[in-house]
Amino acid sequence: MLKIIPALILLFLLNGRLSAQQNVEIPFHNLYADNMYSNNLAKLDLSDTTGKTKNDNKKSVGKAALFSLLIPGGGEYYMGATGQAKVFFAIEVLLWGGLFANKWYVGTLEDDYKTYAVQYASVERDGKDDYYWVNIGKFNTIYDYNTQRARDRNFNEMYTDTDKYYWSWQSKNNRITYDGKRLNAENKSGNDVYFYSAILLNHFVSVINAIRLARKHNKTLSWRIDVKTYVDAENSYYYGLSFCKHF
Repeated sequence: MLKIIPALILLFLLNGRLSAQQNVEIPFHNLYADNMYSNNLAKLDLSDTTGKTKNDNKKSVGKAALFSLLIPGGGEYYMGATGQAKVFFAIEVLLWGGLFANKWYVGTLEDDYKTYAVQYASVERDGKDDYYWVNIGKFNTIYDYNTQRARDRNFNEMYTDTDKYYWSWQSKNNRITYDGKRLNAENKSGNDVYFYSAILLNHFVSVINAIRLARKHNKTLSWRIDVKTYVDAENSYYYGLSFCKHF
């Protein structure tokens, strides 16, 4: 009997110490205090710690596509893929640089064949359209050209102002050389379409890639794991995991 009494006293002290520790660990909550003795309070949710910040990081697919449509690499930069953004932007700069360089080169070729016509066909450069520069490469003189147009009954294509549109090649070889220069410039000018096509393709690929990145990013946010803590009226903690899929 004497051995049982000390054991009961020790058990009582330990029970009081555990109760005190439990009361300290449980956070104070007004709703919990008001309903502490209510049978209607089965569980009290004290935390909902995950999921909300992920939705805040969701990216707009439309914005990503629009940015890349305006400037290739813009959508990638918006998505945080700075390496890909630099690649698309660098390609864009190179293509536009190549386009302007080609236009400059074509301009020098055009100036060259027109200067050649002035020198060897007595042509006046001002006020002439593209058809004129083509026609002088097909006929030795303006009179040969007008004669042929009259034979074809294309009177509206004749040059009535012979002083303004006059030309007369010093030799047939000069005319052939001129026409070769003009055709070369025309062929080089045709390269512009390749640059324009490549520029459009770069925009298109960047848009598709930006959309892909945005969808991939948002897909990773569609699953949500919530860690929640509950406390019931008996001062007991409950921990749980909840999985949520967004569609």
